[in-house]
Amino acid sequence: MTLPQNPYNTAKSIDSLLHNINCPTPARKVIETALQEVKERLNNKEYEPRHCGLIAEGIYTRAKVRQKQIYRDTNYQRKDCGTHHANPEMMKNIAPGDWIWYNNKNPGWKGLHSAIVLKYEFDTADALVASGYVSQPIRIHPINLKECPVTRIVKPVYSAGHN
Repeated sequence: MTLPQNPYNTAKSIDSLLHNINCPTPARKVIETALQEVKERLNNKEYEPRHCGLIAEGIYTRAKVRQKQIYRDTNYQRKDCGTHHANPEMMKNIAPGDWIWYNNKNPGWKGLHSAIVLKYEFDTADALVASGYVSQPIRIHPINLKECPVTRIVKPVYSAGHN
């Protein structure tokens, strides 16, 4: 399976993202791990189909960070989350390295999809994320979080006693 052709899924683009990471260490480890996984897909490494949440969870596990959930609302029952999503004040907390769940209005999984945030601009709600799903290996792609409301935000933190 090959990645969709977009300017973010090239070795040069990934190296540039890696070079320009400017965030605290736990988040940096998450981003480095996510980008490494995308890079492995570029080299046609065999793809093991996984749910989007398992992809993100695997990245956190390989980065050796714990999950610290700061927001969650999954009370909606259909693909439209209505008012059940992060408000603008909560959206200010999103940062690179976070694992977010957002409503992309897909017909499965109640419209939920999850991704690792690589870059985020609060003023425009534009984000660059790494995500994949069962039939699509991890890739880098842009999303707008006004169009895809956020229903869960998880921060990477080190476990107690981490060196």
